[in-house]
Amino acid sequence: MKRTLLTIVSLFLFYNSQAQVKEQTTIVPDKKPIGSAQRKKLPIIDRPQSLRPRSDSPLGNSFSIDRKMETKPDMTLQEYNMLKPGIVGTGEVAEEEINPWGFAPNPKFLNRWYRDITGFRAFLDYGFTVGVGKDANHRLEWFGTFGYQFNPIFYLGVGQSYLLSVNKQESTAPTYANLRVNFLDEYTTPYLDLKGGYSFIENKGVFLNPNVGMSFGKNRRAWNIGLGYSFQRAKIKKNDVYTNLNYHGVSLKVTYEFSIFK
Repeated sequence: MKRTLLTIVSLFLFYNSQAQVKEQTTIVPDKKPIGSAQRKKLPIIDRPQSLRPRSDSPLGNSFSIDRKMETKPDMTLQEYNMLKPGIVGTGEVAEEEINPWGFAPNPKFLNRWYRDITGFRAFLDYGFTVGVGKDANHRLEWFGTFGYQFNPIFYLGVGQSYLLSVNKQESTAPTYANLRVNFLDEYTTPYLDLKGGYSFIENKGVFLNPNVGMSFGKNRRAWNIGLGYSFQRAKIKKNDVYTNLNYHGVSLKVTYEFSIFK
């Protein structure tokens, strides 16, 4: 009986020690280095906005921006596991955000807009209008506009101007609303500027001034040069008689724009 008990105890100790050795020597698959020979084709993923390739990227135009794209066949499982969480439908969760495609994402894709100029913005214009027509009136012009830039494209504001005639003894000061449209979300962009208002002080009448031009910006400031059309309807008093005159002209402007605060 004693010999039988000793045999059973010996077998139990032997199998227990073998199990411990096996547990200590087991290699965890996730920790095992993956060589180039162990590459595998991975499932289809949706690339996020920040990782979509540009047309001028080293990858060329082989990928469409809006379609689902298959992972590069030569991507290792280790690289696959390092993707940002939430990008891959199946697979392990990544610990940090890494760009596995090897090129810097275009900053335009990280945010909706490229230029960061949203907020309250001011424009200071200096211009000269060459009068045309029967009542030609050549004028020096100053404009000050304050408003809000909703995004790099649209701006809406109000302003005050002073128009001084150089060939007539008169002046006017229209108050106006200003709508401005930049055609590109770039620091250098063509623009359309529309001013319309009314002079309440001197030579009362309607004022219109649409113009187009180019804007050359840096950071949150820019210089503009524009060419446009100017119209001023003025009520002039001569010899106790009021006469309505329509002044037409071609205007040239230089403008400085800057952000006040967001």
